Amino acid sequence: MNVIIFGPPGSGKGTQSCMLSKKYGLSIIAAGNLLRAAVTADNIDIKVKNAIESGTLVEDKFICDIIYKQLKLSVSNFILDGFPRNLNQAKFLNKALKEMNQVINFIIELQISDNVVIERIANRFMCLNCENIYNFMYINEVNECKKCGSKEIKQRYDDKNLNVIKKRIQEYKIQREDLRKYYRGKILEVNAEMSVAQVNEAMCVFFS
Repeated sequence: MNVIIFGPPGSGKGTQSCMLSKKYGLSIIAAGNLLRAAVTADNIDIKVKNAIESGTLVEDKFICDIIYKQLKLSVSNFILDGFPRNLNQAKFLNKALKEMNQVINFIIELQISDNVVIERIANRFMCLNCENIYNFMYINEVNECKKCGSKEIKQRYDDKNLNVIKKRIQEYKIQREDLRKYYRGKILEVNAEMSVAQVNEAMCVFFS
């Protein structure tokens, strides 16, 4: 089973991907995590680094190359979290999957209002070691990561600036319309403002 999950930043793509991965044994290919890892690489193009940190979209070729390598490793039974983000990437993905004799079985769109997104992101923290996400809207304090035990629980650099957050949301909305047209009739819509458990239950109904 191959799945695409898309939605604005803060909609819960990462959390839901992890839950689905555990339940169905799927590999996670998370575009955002791959890009943040690339920022720490010594040989990363400065234009790519600046784009990531400013909230603008990274050049298609860069992210497509990263995703392609991950697809080759995963082969099948994967979740694409945050990819494709625009029409060119969707077309690239279609071509790559044909080459690998794979298809996308489910496309999920997490729908959520801007205000909720901004509130969630403002309270979102991440384990710098394993990238597990915590949100202080729902918990009071985290002294160490429940997943790996690390005490490095900090706010992501791209979550600190409200203007960057708003720019990411706007970029997503602009590109989303082309994706909806490209995948017309195949997108399964889920209200991401429900609780984590309710969102997951709604998604799993599609897979049953």
